[in-house]
Amino acid sequence: MGVSDKAAIVLQILNETATLFERKDVPFSNVRGVLEYIYYVHDQLKPCLQSKTSLPLMDSPIEDCFKKLQLFLNDGSSHCTWQVAREDVMVVFQQLELDISASRHRQRRTEVKNLLLP
Repeated sequence: MGVSDKAAIVLQILNETATLFERKDVPFSNVRGVLEYIYYVHDQLKPCLQSKTSLPLMDSPIEDCFKKLQLFLNDGSSHCTWQVAREDVMVVFQQLELDISASRHRQRRTEVKNLLLP
């Protein structure tokens, strides 16, 4: 997975997160600041895409995850349900960070291995 592919995944997660937190029933007072940061990071990453074909397909696991969160919030939007949704979004970002770190580690290990080959 190249840089452009990773950027496309992060951008899709950012888009889905922004859509989720743009809802009018968000109970958190700092939501505007969070959204501004999401838009900023999105704008910084967008140049990393090589082309529009790098974007994940619409029916991706990421989109499915956020659709489920939207349905969960539609069933009963309260501070507690929003707290659960916020925590689920954090888990998505943490898993992404772990996946990228593992990918970097594998890449470094391969580079070192190639350096040691005769």
